[in-house]
Amino acid sequence: MQLAQFYNARMNDAGANVSGGRILGFACDRLWVLIMFYSIAPFLSEQIARENLYTHLLISLGVMAIALLAMALIARRQSRVNNNTPLLVGSGAFMVVGSILCFIGDASSNSGILLLGAAGFLTGAGSATLFIAWLELLADQGEMVLIIEYALSYLLAFLCGLILLYCPVFVIIAVAVITPLISVYLLRKLLSEQGERKKMQPFMSISRRTYALFAKALLGVALIGLLQGFVDSYTGFRAFAVDNFYGTNLYLWGFAATLLATLFGVFKRDDAIFFIYRFAILLLCAGSLLTIYAGDYNTFSGGVVFGGYVIFVIVLAVVCANIFSSFGVGITRSIATGFATLYLGEMAGQFLCSLPSKDFLSAQIVPISVVAVAVVLIAHLFLFTEVDLIRIGIGELDMVVPEEADIEPGEERDAALDATTKLIVERYGLSPREADVLPLLLQGRTIARIQETLFISQGTVSTHIRHIYQKTGAENRQALLDLSEQISHGESPDEQA
Repeated sequence: MQLAQFYNARMNDAGANVSGGRILGFACDRLWVLIMFYSIAPFLSEQIARENLYTHLLISLGVMAIALLAMALIARRQSRVNNNTPLLVGSGAFMVVGSILCFIGDASSNSGILLLGAAGFLTGAGSATLFIAWLELLADQGEMVLIIEYALSYLLAFLCGLILLYCPVFVIIAVAVITPLISVYLLRKLLSEQGERKKMQPFMSISRRTYALFAKALLGVALIGLLQGFVDSYTGFRAFAVDNFYGTNLYLWGFAATLLATLFGVFKRDDAIFFIYRFAILLLCAGSLLTIYAGDYNTFSGGVVFGGYVIFVIVLAVVCANIFSSFGVGITRSIATGFATLYLGEMAGQFLCSLPSKDFLSAQIVPISVVAVAVVLIAHLFLFTEVDLIRIGIGELDMVVPEEADIEPGEERDAALDATTKLIVERYGLSPREADVLPLLLQGRTIARIQETLFISQGTVSTHIRHIYQKTGAENRQALLDLSEQISHGESPDEQA
């Protein structure tokens, strides 16, 4: 009872509105993905079950990446996939037909390979479209709700997946056929009931510095995808003799990882994304090192890496949503670019694993594990860093007000600013250090200038800014300035909302 009260209080403090309908609908989509891409059970009727699974997975990944790249290139700034009903219905139909073809395909014959190819095309194109549509809906709910609903959806999917692994094949086939239909139905129902969507920021000219940040982060995303693709193929297909129900290990680790991500979302509200990211990196490194001790019938290390990969995807989803809200980039383009990069990296990892012989891979476990850990650390420490997460989240690279711009001198203005600052600090419960940063933000100071004034690092400044935005509900500096102006005129932002 006390835990439930604490949870409700945390959610109410954030103005969060977790929806059971969104969780159930997105869980159906994720359960379908687990069945089709991470379960060998549907292929048990074939003698080369694992080869069928990975053939289908590789084709689907390629089609998904191409489909997402196409969306990123042709999507207009205001366009959304989930506004297109025929496209959503078509994606569900693709997934249903692709599922049926997948179950009867067989990589051991020419006709069977054609069926697997057709299945991979249909499932890849359909699942990419439906995934984008769901993330667009979740992104409208805000960062905290996005984290919790994404994690809870995966929790439910993993739990159902574990049960299905030990069910008859015809039950698994039936679930794989039905879940896309339920997912599309719930998505359309929720969209018709949805109120006002999150407003886009005014279009801005993205600076070279920001483009460099995005490019660096995308390279880090590609490296994480490469690691997952390589380790998944290495431990689940190429190097080890895996039990047919190898998905059990993947699902258990995925369940444990997303459970912890949910707890971070509830108990570490302001910094949940950073705790999730750190835990993802920890699992990716631990799983890579555990490969050294994996025997011929052990996919334990692959499951650990998979758990880290699953919650890294939550981080990527939040980053894509923040690029939309902070920089005014179209939501479809933002999500499609990020996940196309991830899937291209995963394909590259599977391709790299297919080049050497099985005997060579088995003999090079130690150097492969060391390189894998190095790849994770490079991505985390130099490319897709926590400071970059903050900068993307607050949009400070392009939302900076010029130094001293539009600042009226005089004691009256300074007094008004001090009074407004005090009201904001008291109303939203800012910490003493956040209270030091707030007036400088309202005066239009850059991160570098605030750093010099307060003698703290830029990373610390960025963290304080992020917390100020979270507590006040402002998505960027302009929204904070609007809030300050309303309060200075005696208006109540809460009443207006």
